[in-house]
Amino acid sequence: MITIKIKKNGIWFGKKKVNSLLPFLIQNIEIEDGVTFEDFFNHIMKEHDKYSEAFASHLGHAHLSDWVEEWNLPFTDKLNDTYAEEMTYLSIRWRTYIFEKELAEGVEFGGEGRIKEKGKWRNIGFALELTPINNFKNYPLKLDTKFEIYSDSIKPKKLFSSTKIFTVYDVVSAILYEISWFGSPSRREDKLKELQNQILKIKKGDCKKSKDVFREIKKKVKNA
Repeated sequence: MITIKIKKNGIWFGKKKVNSLLPFLIQNIEIEDGVTFEDFFNHIMKEHDKYSEAFASHLGHAHLSDWVEEWNLPFTDKLNDTYAEEMTYLSIRWRTYIFEKELAEGVEFGGEGRIKEKGKWRNIGFALELTPINNFKNYPLKLDTKFEIYSDSIKPKKLFSSTKIFTVYDVVSAILYEISWFGSPSRREDKLKELQNQILKIKKGDCKKSKDVFREIKKKVKNA
């Protein structure tokens, strides 16, 4: 099978340069070193009507036109303003786990970097669902083909380790699913404000203590 290659100068199908990814969804995909999220996602946004229809379920039936205004904004390094310059690139990665003796697998789009704790650095992943997509633009986009399966236990053991190639469909669907986790940008911002208000209440001590919550639940159950 001929592989789709994403390069700085466009999309290549073998030795032929093509204008769209849509006819090649089941092709394996490679991303050239140095390709940024902006390089890749521009191919999606220039055909946002078609992608909104083809990937409606992944977008929660939102429309990519809702992201056009945000996408046209300049890149700002808000992620590293928040996380103290630990995030270095964006990745597509396999997510596998065993739940109730059944293997589940999927594809994730997330950030990769490190964080400093007690004077020591450790690698971490970043969730991106609350971040405006213009703030992804300058980050390199990479494919992590590592495919590992762990046991379903308190202390998981590695059962299997290999690599697995991504298709164009895998990459596009993972990105669209992540950016629309809370819906359109306006709904995402509403959710962010809600979470920020909850954090403020916790810091101020305005939230009920867990023991008080459990006491109320037990009282309601007793009187039911």
